[in-house]
Amino acid sequence: MMHTLLRFLSKYEVLFYFLLAVAVVISLRKVLLSWKEWRSAVFGLEKENSQHVFNQGMTVLILCGFLGLSLFIINTFVTPSVPGIEQVVTPTVDLTQQPTATINVEDLITQTTVGLVPTLASFFSKGCVPNQIEWTIPTDGDKISGTVTLEGTINVTDLGYYKYEYAPSASDVWTTIAAGNTKIVNQALGGTWDTSEITPGDYQLRLVVYDHQNTALPECTIKITIAAPSLSGGQMPEIEIRPAISSDLPVLFKLEHSVETTHVWQMDSNSDQAEIDTRFREIRLPRGVQLEYPQNIQELADTWTRKNLFLVATLQGQQIAYLTIEIGQAKIARVTDLVVGERNRKQGIATALLLSAADWASQRKIKRMMLEMQAKNHAAIQLARKLGYEFCGYCDDFFANHDIAVFFMANIKS
Repeated sequence: MMHTLLRFLSKYEVLFYFLLAVAVVISLRKVLLSWKEWRSAVFGLEKENSQHVFNQGMTVLILCGFLGLSLFIINTFVTPSVPGIEQVVTPTVDLTQQPTATINVEDLITQTTVGLVPTLASFFSKGCVPNQIEWTIPTDGDKISGTVTLEGTINVTDLGYYKYEYAPSASDVWTTIAAGNTKIVNQALGGTWDTSEITPGDYQLRLVVYDHQNTALPECTIKITIAAPSLSGGQMPEIEIRPAISSDLPVLFKLEHSVETTHVWQMDSNSDQAEIDTRFREIRLPRGVQLEYPQNIQELADTWTRKNLFLVATLQGQQIAYLTIEIGQAKIARVTDLVVGERNRKQGIATALLLSAADWASQRKIKRMMLEMQAKNHAAIQLARKLGYEFCGYCDDFFANHDIAVFFMANIKS
């Protein structure tokens, strides 16, 4: 059906242009006449009629321009890229004639250039194109850790340059790893990528290729999981994340909830009758201090069943972390508790809990997730910013211990 339509548009292209030209001439004449009538009109009704005719003429002119441009793009760029649309004249073969020579088939084959858009389906779709723009190592769904050599294929005509980037799975904030400007086929994209400094969890990798006109081609994006490297060189045990049950609470309450912090966000506020200016500055403390948990832990025993989500992370059957979420009238998933036991911190467990919570929220058509934390909790602030959350506000005297709360928000991909 699509081939028939493209062949029809290509065959009668001149006729379509002629009809559009006639329509443009007629509409242009109508526009000019109505404009003159509008300028010479004395009464309001005459002006309204002239304005109505003028609007009709301009609408037709804009529509003709759009149709003409669309026809030009289809016949110039789309149709030549779809095999079988343009007919090639071939000689008539005499079936009764006996062959008198051996034909070398390879000499009769003309090699065609492999472009980025070999079919109409791939022209309108975005993503990886086999043998042209694709990942080789890793592939979609792979788990990586430590230092990794990224490999792929960048083999397109008119290559300007390319770059490869990563982002958390629930974020659209991308970080560039490296870039290049030479064609490669199933080879290393550049140097190695050290993932040991990246918080473990689910991420996206994408290849972005540009031509010499600096026009971006369709992005090749895959999903990967970055695992924490094992200090002993062995396999790190799997972290299980599941909904909480009542028997978890005594163990969770015994987790170390306080954290050590070396930096704080200091708030400076100036106001007058016309302006209120509030800023936060990151200040390094002379020495690390222990920051107490701002929530009343014992109250959780009475309120945990009223939480919209209560997740527990376990390692080898032992509860080591938890997360709670409340959803208000604004349909925002608000993370009210995020605690990781002291022995298991900086291993990506908080990230894993947040990603699981984002998946849960996405399944329920919730579009945004918000984190709340003390302005003194430097580790939590760093985690939020690393995962692509953006600062969205603060509240003085928010917690039970009168600490300032800062809030970070992120959009959830559906």
